[in-house]
Amino acid sequence: MNTKKSVFNRKVGACKSATILILDRCASRPLEMKKYLIFLLEFVALSSFSQTREAFNNIDIVENKVIQTTDIYKSIVDSTIAEVLRIDEYLSKNQNSIEQQALTYNSNKPVKVYNNKWPEMLVTEINILRRSNGQIFYYAELPISESGDWSIMYTHYFDINGNVIAFKREANFFNTLCGDDLVNETSIYIFDKNHTLISKSYSLSDSQMQGIINDKDCMFNYDYEYIIMESLEDIVN
Repeated sequence: MNTKKSVFNRKVGACKSATILILDRCASRPLEMKKYLIFLLEFVALSSFSQTREAFNNIDIVENKVIQTTDIYKSIVDSTIAEVLRIDEYLSKNQNSIEQQALTYNSNKPVKVYNNKWPEMLVTEINILRRSNGQIFYYAELPISESGDWSIMYTHYFDINGNVIAFKREANFFNTLCGDDLVNETSIYIFDKNHTLISKSYSLSDSQMQGIINDKDCMFNYDYEYIIMESLEDIVN
């Protein structure tokens, strides 16, 4: 079953930039006029940033906000975080288990990708992990950066009932005044079975993974709107 709904609300281009390890995939492709214009728009945005951030997700939570859990939810949060770490570790050791799909400019319906042969006019990469019964338990979208100055990954984690138990947004970006040259920003949202947000963590670090305590000098030019789904049904329908 192909997924249909994208959690990312901005079509950005056709050049691969999923994680900081593969930002250079863009270098081998010609720079078409449309790509060049998008690059200029992103460059102009650098000169007009605001240090005051507003919420840009559908649950109206500011990205750098931290929500501490209460004692009543602590066991749920701890077990969910452990599950997220387990899945991430499994993913890192089992790359061949990833089902790849792609969204392109030509269609909003994802197409399956085989042997890393990504289609032209790529907008978003989709990585999926399934249980033995075929049910999705990991769903990640990686929008494409035209300029190569940023990479963002939006990941949903699902329980056996198809409910979202956690959501992670991880952004890497250059063109900042804080850190050395590259900044990593990570938010992890934890939900209970009723999709009530019960915890949110936030971290900001440089390329040496040194925590940035004062972010007032950081330029957050890539705060693109995104959607946190409640269940697997929201994504596949």
